[in-house]
Amino acid sequence: MRGLAARHAGWLPAIGAAAILLPGIGQGLWDPWETHYAEVARRIAADGDWVTLRWGSPDSAPAEARHDFHFFSKPALTFWLVAASFHVFGVSEAAARLPIVLLAVAGIAGVFFYLRRIAGLGAALLAAAAMLGAPLYAMLGRHAMTDIPFVAPMTVGTLAFAAVLLDPRTSPNHSYVGYLCLGAATLAKGLLGFLLPGASLLVLLLIMTDYSFLRDRRRLRRLAIGCGVVAGAALAIGWSLDGRAAVPWALGASAAISACLLALAAGAERRRRLRLPTGVPVFLAVCAVWYAPVIATHGMTFVREFLLRHHFERAATGAGLDLSGLDLHDGTAGYYIQQIGYAFFPWIVALPAALAAWLSAPAVGGRRSAASGRPDECGDDAASSGALSGLFVLVVAWVAVAYVLFTVSQVKFHHYILPAIPPLAIAVGVGLDRLLDRGAGRAEAAALLLGAALAFLIWRELSDDPNRLIRLITYRYTRPLPEIGWLRVPLAVAFGLALAGVAAAIAGTAWAARRRAATDATDDGAPGASPPPGPPRNPSRLGAVVLTGAMLAGGAVVTLPVLHGAMPETARWISQKDAFAAFDVEPRAEGDRLVSWANNWRGEVFYSGDDVLVIEPRDRRAEAKLRAVLGAPGRVFFVTTDPRGLRSAVERIVGRSAARGHFRVLTPEGRTFSMCLYDGPAPGAYDPRPAAPPADAVPPPGAPAGGQVVLFEPH
Repeated sequence: MRGLAARHAGWLPAIGAAAILLPGIGQGLWDPWETHYAEVARRIAADGDWVTLRWGSPDSAPAEARHDFHFFSKPALTFWLVAASFHVFGVSEAAARLPIVLLAVAGIAGVFFYLRRIAGLGAALLAAAAMLGAPLYAMLGRHAMTDIPFVAPMTVGTLAFAAVLLDPRTSPNHSYVGYLCLGAATLAKGLLGFLLPGASLLVLLLIMTDYSFLRDRRRLRRLAIGCGVVAGAALAIGWSLDGRAAVPWALGASAAISACLLALAAGAERRRRLRLPTGVPVFLAVCAVWYAPVIATHGMTFVREFLLRHHFERAATGAGLDLSGLDLHDGTAGYYIQQIGYAFFPWIVALPAALAAWLSAPAVGGRRSAASGRPDECGDDAASSGALSGLFVLVVAWVAVAYVLFTVSQVKFHHYILPAIPPLAIAVGVGLDRLLDRGAGRAEAAALLLGAALAFLIWRELSDDPNRLIRLITYRYTRPLPEIGWLRVPLAVAFGLALAGVAAAIAGTAWAARRRAATDATDDGAPGASPPPGPPRNPSRLGAVVLTGAMLAGGAVVTLPVLHGAMPETARWISQKDAFAAFDVEPRAEGDRLVSWANNWRGEVFYSGDDVLVIEPRDRRAEAKLRAVLGAPGRVFFVTTDPRGLRSAVERIVGRSAARGHFRVLTPEGRTFSMCLYDGPAPGAYDPRPAAPPADAVPPPGAPAGGQVVLFEPH
C-alpha cells in the first residue's frame, strides 16, 4: 500500500491545486489588468488575427491611446490561451481564467516532479504545498494576468535544467523540457522569460565549473576571442536600435553571454547533458512562433515599442506609466522584502529554520522513503549531498536575481516579486524535510525565533490592514477597497498555529538535548543517572512534525479565506460585472447608446464588446461630447465611477427638472462602478410629460380645479 501511494503521489499536488484554485473562477474580472488582457484575447477570437494584438477602437480608446491601437506591451502567449478558451467555452470570466488556473496547477505539479528527483518525495510534497499555500501564488493562480503564464513554465524549466545538471539519474533529454518551458515563458513575458532563469542557472554553472582549463592558453585565447566577438556584436546591435542610450544594456548583455561561454567551456559532458546544439534551436523555434511573424509584419515599430519602450525604458525611467498612487516606498531596498513577507505568510515563519537545516544537516540522500520503503530518487549519499548543495546555490541565486532585478526597476508593482515565491517554497520544502528527518538543533531553534519575530511584524501589519493581501494583485494602491476586517481572524489563527509550531519545535530540541546529556552522563558512569522518561522517538523530530503540520494548517487557514472570501468580495467592488448585469436586464432599442464617463479602467471595453464611447471629464471637450450624445435620438446608458458628477453634468445640459425625472442609477450604491440611464428629452427640448406636484403644492392663481401643475424649467 505504501509503495502504491508513493508511485501515485505525483497526482496529489495537481489534484489538490485544482480543487483549491478552480471553484469560483467565474467572479467578475478585476479592473484594469484582467479586463484589459481579456479584451485583447477577445479581439483575437473576434478578429481572427493571432499575430497583431489590439486593444480598443476610436470610440472606446481613452485620450492617451495610440491611434493604431496596437497592443505591443506584452507577448502573445497569455492572450492566445485565453482566446482559445473563448473559442471553446465562449466569452466569460471563467473562460478567461481557466487557462491561468491550469498553468498554475501545472507549475505546482512540475515543481513536485523535478524536486522529487533531486531532493526526495517529502521535500517535493512540502515544497508543492508551500507554493500553493503562498497567498500571492494562489491569488495570481486564478487571475487572468500574464504572471502565471510567465512564472509557471519558467519554474518548471529551471528545475528541469537543475535536475539534468544535479541528478545523474535524470535523462539529458529533460533539457528539452527546459528549453520548451523557457521558450513559453519568453512568449508570455518577453526577455525576462529566459534572462531571469538564465541568470540563476548561470550562477550555478559558474560555481560548479572547474577552472583548471584556463591554464590551457589555446582554450583561453579562444574564450577571449569569443567574448570579444559577443561584446562587439551586442554593441553594434544596441547602437543601431537606440544609439548611445542602449550601450549600457548592450554591455550588460555581452557580459552575461561571456559568462555563459565561460561556464560552458569547462567540459564537454556538461554541454552534452544540456543538449545545447539541438536545445537552443528548440528554444528559438518556440519564440519564433510569434516573434517572427510580428516582426515581419510591423518591423522596427514593434521592436522599438515592445523591446525598447516596454522593457528598457520602463525599467529605467517608468516611461509610459502613470506611477501616481503606486505606493513606491521611494524605491527603497526594503520594498520587496515587505511584499515577500505578505506574499509568503505564514510560511515565512519556517524559512530561516529551513535554510539553517539545509546548511547544517548531514547528507540525507539514499535514506529510505517512509512512504515507499525504498530509496528516494536522490542517488547515493555523495550524489545527493552534491545535488542538494547545488540546489541550494540555485535557490539562493534565483531569489537574489528576482529581488535585485525588480528592486532596481523604476516600476514596482507588488506582484512583480512572484518569481521569488517558487524558490522560497523549495527552500522551505527541503528544509522542513531535513528537520523531519533528524529534528531541529540549536541553530534551527535560534532560526525559528528569528522566523517568529519576522512573522509577528508581518502579522501586525496585515492585521492593521488586511487589504494588504488583496493589494498584492491590484492596481493603484490608493484605490478604495471593501472592508474585509473579518480576515483578521484567519490571520490571527495562522499566526497562532505558527507560534505553536515554533514552540513545539524548540521544546522538542530542548528535550532532546536533555536526553542526550542524561545519556552521556550514564555512559560516563555517573552514579544514579538515567535517561528522563519520555517517548521512545527523538523529541526534536516530533517537534519538527508539529511545526510542519502547523505550517500546512496555517497556509490553508490564510489562503482559502483569501481565495474564496476576500477575492469574491473585492470582485463585487472593483469589477464592472454587476454594472453590466444591470445594463443587460434593461430592454434596449435601436439607437440606445453606452457611454463610459469618468471610468478609464478598461472593463467597460471588455464587458461592452468594445461598443462604448469613452468620455473623460478631464477632456476640455467632455461637455460638448456629452451634449452631442444627449442630443441624439434614443436613450443613453452610462457606466461610471462618479454618478453624482455625471448627474450634475447632465443637469447642466438638459436642465434640473428633466434630469430629476429621467436620470436614474440602476445599480446599488456603495460600489465603485455604477450603471446609470438617461431617457429624457434632448438638450433644449420641451418635455411634454407633466410631473406630479408634491402633495402640499398650492396651484397657481387661475389654474383649473383638479388640474395638474406642469413643472418646466427653461434651458
